[in-house]
Amino acid sequence: MRASATSFPVSHSRRSARQSLAATTTGSSSYSPKTKFLYIPALTACMVVSIDREKHTKERGWNGGSYTTDERLESNLTAIDPMTGDIKKNVHLRYPNYSGTLATGGGLIFLALLDGTVAAFDDTTLDELWKINVGSGFSAPPMTFEVGGKQYIAIVSGPSPSAKSRLVNTPELKEQRNALVLYVFGL
Repeated sequence: MRASATSFPVSHSRRSARQSLAATTTGSSSYSPKTKFLYIPALTACMVVSIDREKHTKERGWNGGSYTTDERLESNLTAIDPMTGDIKKNVHLRYPNYSGTLATGGGLIFLALLDGTVAAFDDTTLDELWKINVGSGFSAPPMTFEVGGKQYIAIVSGPSPSAKSRLVNTPELKEQRNALVLYVFGL
């Protein structure tokens, strides 16, 4: 399978069943020099994409439009070879990933979801190796640092207003608390 972008004709709205929001519009992707894979956090749902014909013209380029969905947003963790565009592995996740991914030199991929889950995946198999749910969603990216020879992962909880708006079709998270907390995990 090969990763590809979808373009839409200017003349009308179109329903798209592809991964609708690429990593560059949500959380950041990460690259592993070890595997040579790019790890992409992609939101998934069918969307109705409409182009604003006042802002989107041949002369102006892509300058306006909108998308809506009546479906639940979920996400995928996708490993691709950036040189060929081939999808190497793909894991479906039940909740949206608005935080991005973090690839470590130790062979782990970290991400956090809007349901409050922080998880680690094997960078080759994408098998889930560890997870914890802290009860508050994430839209900040995970980061790593070292102190005294020990590696840590840090991430701030508390989804942004834009991220929280993606939960409109996720009723089980409607009453979720939104605490702004810095979590640090030792590896």
